[in-house]
Amino acid sequence: EEIITCRVHTASDGLEALKTVHAVSLDCCFVDIRMPHMDGLELIAEIKDYYNTLPVVIITGHPSLDLAIDTMRRGASDFLVKPFGLKDVAVTFKRVIKERALLIENVFLKEAIEKKKGIEKLIIELQHKIREVTQLNEVMQELFSVRSSEELFQRIVDIGARITSSEIVSFMVLDRENDRFITIAANSSKQNRMKGGYADIGKWAAGKVAKDG
Repeated sequence: EEIITCRVHTASDGLEALKTVHAVSLDCCFVDIRMPHMDGLELIAEIKDYYNTLPVVIITGHPSLDLAIDTMRRGASDFLVKPFGLKDVAVTFKRVIKERALLIENVFLKEAIEKKKGIEKLIIELQHKIREVTQLNEVMQELFSVRSSEELFQRIVDIGARITSSEIVSFMVLDRENDRFITIAANSSKQNRMKGGYADIGKWAAGKVAKDG
């Protein structure tokens, strides 16, 4: 039969028990439901406020369904009914300790999963930033070789079409006085024929932006 070796700390009332909980690292608490100064239910609440994973076993000589429900709702791991022997204590102790170990393992596993998700999110964000910086460097390299304003506008249109994978891209100037666009550069042959020409503001997707400001 397995022998359990434990260091036991005792308290004469609820307040003294609470001080012991704060002062000593414990693996489990056996708490009588009736104690001076602070009863077992109050003590459970105090313990769980600070040490949520610490198992608390309630001891009572008057078991009832209501008591069992109330103690479990407050965070008790189990309860012992008087009279009981040391074997009952040992069985209960081993069970709640095992349950606590599984709980802590699950908490650590959950934290590890959340941390992994956070790292994966950071990696994705970093990859996006790297792509943005790379594209920006490529754009700057292309614009450095521009020798005229006409070439600049056409280069901007070509770059925009490549980055956005769009078939039709235009560089237009808004003529607010006449409520129309003036085409400066375009990437399609049809639009290039319109270069320097005018287009009704309502014909283009940019028209909504122009109207809405």
